[in-house]
Amino acid sequence: MIFLKKIIQPAFITKWVVIFVFSTIFGCKTDLSKIKPPEDIDNLPQLSITNFHAFYKISSELKAEAFAPIMHKYNIGKNYVEFTEGLDVKFYDENFNPTTTLFCEYAINYPDEELWKFSENVEVVSENGGILKTQELFFNQKNEKIYSVKYVEVTDTTGSVIRGKGGFESNYDFTVYEFKNVDGIINIPQESIDDADADL
Repeated sequence: MIFLKKIIQPAFITKWVVIFVFSTIFGCKTDLSKIKPPEDIDNLPQLSITNFHAFYKISSELKAEAFAPIMHKYNIGKNYVEFTEGLDVKFYDENFNPTTTLFCEYAINYPDEELWKFSENVEVVSENGGILKTQELFFNQKNEKIYSVKYVEVTDTTGSVIRGKGGFESNYDFTVYEFKNVDGIINIPQESIDDADADL
């Protein structure tokens, strides 16, 4: 369940504001009966929220917190929520400590399917400093799985790089994950090499 902190007027009010402004601009010189509303008025969002801030909870337990400059909610054939100017998400553990952050330039949520899609320069930073980058990531709320079928690259604080050419799958807070079709470069600290030599 998501709880919203700031809500603007629903779309039917927005539609009448558009018509009012349109009429005000041209009303003095034009026959009002000839004025038509914008052709795409039915495609306006039902709800728009600026400075979006929401919480994702399961059984009253905080799982994640989301921030976005703007959010639009639509119900045009299919119920969905769109974040056209990017989205930031913080994930929390059972003690409400932040574990991972996610940023993307575009996101869309399908509430009826309990599915999120993050895209366009998606970046995930773990609490230990590891960074995951991809162009597309999904979050299935039903099974609390995060996955991608696109190319995924992970860099850790040692400079090691793991590439999942077939994508990857993870739990919701990125603490357990699996890469598909993997290659990469692993950097081994010099002290580990020295310790290994000493054991020979």
